[in-house]
Formats: sequence, C-alpha cells, structure tokens
Amino acid sequence: MSVPESEAQLKAFATAGQVLNQWYLGAQALALLRAAHAAGVLMTMREARSVTEFAARTGLSAEWVADLCAALYVLGVVDEAARAGTCCTSPFSIRR
Repeated sequence: MSVPESEAQLKAFATAGQVLNQWYLGAQALALLRAAHAAGVLMTMREARSVTEFAARTGLSAEWVADLCAALYVLGVVDEAARAGTCCTSPFSIRR
C-alpha cells in the first residue's frame, strides 16, 4: 500500500470514527431523556424549582438532581437557570 493510499485510508477511518462518536453521544442523550421521562422527573421540571425543592418533591438526592439538571442543561432540555441552581424545562421542550 502506498503512502497516499495509507493516508486516504487513515482519513476515512477518522471520519467514520467521528460519525460513530456522534451516534454514541446521541444514544447516551436519548437514554438519559428516556430514563428521566420514565421516572416522571421531566414533568416535575415544568416549573422552576431549586435543586433542594426538586429533590424534596421527588424524593431524589440533591446531588443526583444537580447532576441531572447539569446533564439536561448540556442537552438543551433545561434552561440556563440550571446554572444558578434552579432546574426547569424550556416551554417548548416538554409536550403533554
């Protein structure tokens, strides 16, 4: 195999790896959303609450709720208030 062929093959592998990585990240996001929905926590997030209030309302630990809010913020499901310790969904994110 020549050097140009090797470089082309390496580039093709790198591109395929990027695509697979995006699929993997998408699968992780979907799994998180499905679990949060199945647990009923997304509907609880329709109103802004502090992490402590949310934890008390759901019976979950405050640490778990804070981690969940951070993960959902990264996915764009909760609004920027999650950074300030309040967790709520954007109105367009959750449909009844």
